[in-house]
Amino acid sequence: RNRIHVNKILPTVQNRLARLCKNPPRYDVRPKSSDVDDKDASQLSLQILNMVFDTQKINRKRVPLFMWVQQCGHAYLKVSFDDQLGNRMMSPEDGSVKYEGDIRIDIVSPFEIFPDPLAKDLDEAAWIVQAKVRKLDYFKTHYPERGSLVKEENAWLLSAQYEARINQLNSQGPSTSGTQNALKNAAIELCYYERRSEKHPNGRMIICANGILLKDDELPVGDIPLVKFDDVVVAGKYYSESLITHLRPIQDQYNRTISKRAEWTNKLLAGKY
Repeated sequence: RNRIHVNKILPTVQNRLARLCKNPPRYDVRPKSSDVDDKDASQLSLQILNMVFDTQKINRKRVPLFMWVQQCGHAYLKVSFDDQLGNRMMSPEDGSVKYEGDIRIDIVSPFEIFPDPLAKDLDEAAWIVQAKVRKLDYFKTHYPERGSLVKEENAWLLSAQYEARINQLNSQGPSTSGTQNALKNAAIELCYYERRSEKHPNGRMIICANGILLKDDELPVGDIPLVKFDDVVVAGKYYSESLITHLRPIQDQYNRTISKRAEWTNKLLAGKY
């Protein structure tokens, strides 16, 4: 049988991505009052926002963000402080080298996030967990006190296995075959974020990996550092639907139609004795 496939989903997603990324996000800072100091402070805040927008390359990161949104229905934007960024600083006492640190904005895959099962949106979630595969050197660098205790672990997280399989669809070669290679010399970093409560007025952040507690502290700004972006919102449901889910029946019917048309054309054009 002649099986002809024409991808109608890809151009639709690319055209929609171009429309979503066509106009950059607009933001502004309003002063608290009409005083000159408040107006100057608002102008300075706007300049800082523009600097962060340029240094973190938000326009370039919007492309994978909206692709995750269209493929999985939702995605996340994480804002954190990375002490490994910025200029180098050398201590005059012992000569150790450190960094100034700076703001970090990352695109978070929906496969890495596990929200509160009772929440209908991110604002209602009392807690949220991020699970990300990290190399062992990452733990030694970011957690110098206990990072060296983290050992290699197996791919016990199903979402990590699914994401590894997706990444292997477009890769070739024996080096990328199998899910276990994705976790070679690596471990899963679990970040638990809990909202502010009476027991924890500033929230709570617990980070561990392979049974090793790496950090137990308050939230840096008193709020969960994640922003959720949705595609097809369903009322009363946390997980939004993907555009591709609604395009699949149309794609399958179109492929069946052109396959039958090609088979019928070959039969009619075949010569007869």
